[in-house]
Amino acid sequence: MSMKLGLTSIVIVSWNTRDVTLACVRSVQAHTPESHEIILVDNGSVDGSVEAFRGLVPAGIQLVELPRNLGYPGGVNRGLERVRGDWVCLLNSDTVVTKGWLRHLHEARIRHGAAMVGPCTNRAKGPQRHKPWWGRFPPAFRRSRDVDYLSFFCVMIERTLLDRLGGLDERFGLGNFEDDDFCRRARDEGARLRIAGRAWVWHDAHATFKANGLDARAIQEANRPLFEEKWAKPSP
Repeated sequence: MSMKLGLTSIVIVSWNTRDVTLACVRSVQAHTPESHEIILVDNGSVDGSVEAFRGLVPAGIQLVELPRNLGYPGGVNRGLERVRGDWVCLLNSDTVVTKGWLRHLHEARIRHGAAMVGPCTNRAKGPQRHKPWWGRFPPAFRRSRDVDYLSFFCVMIERTLLDRLGGLDERFGLGNFEDDDFCRRARDEGARLRIAGRAWVWHDAHATFKANGLDARAIQEANRPLFEEKWAKPSP
């Protein structure tokens, strides 16, 4: 399939996850021959991340140094201010991409007219999750399908959709439910969401919360009523 993909902007937000973030960036550099740029947002880290990430700048990576942690939605939105591509990929710092990942995402959105596309993975809620063979190999057959929700461990979004919706909702603080919220807003705009069955990205899941001694479940439960209140149907 011959495709002119243009530039894809990859936004990675890191908060005290220096080593896993460096592994993520190295995987992108190794497995992404397609035209892309990396915007790396350091969210007020104190673990030596900034010093390590500055060494990536000569390789063409844009580094956004935030003086304090603005939470995942806030960090993403600051990164979005720098993007130049027509398509934006939000990629968690605790991911490792594989060969062909970005090409497969683009193939899926072109073939199916999707405004948002996500890969399959080993750890995520919903139908994107698949059990690897022997814990190390992606399963050979993975289904592509339209869905109502895509997990934001890795999601490629049309830039015009991000602009119309104003990025992620920062009321969700450290994170959790900002992806549910964005997907719902996108569907209200008529956007099509698609799982790219051939794309695979490994995901550690909650590495940022673990690195900062935070209870992921507690944060999720704290944000749930915020999401439910925002989307509560008005009384008749």
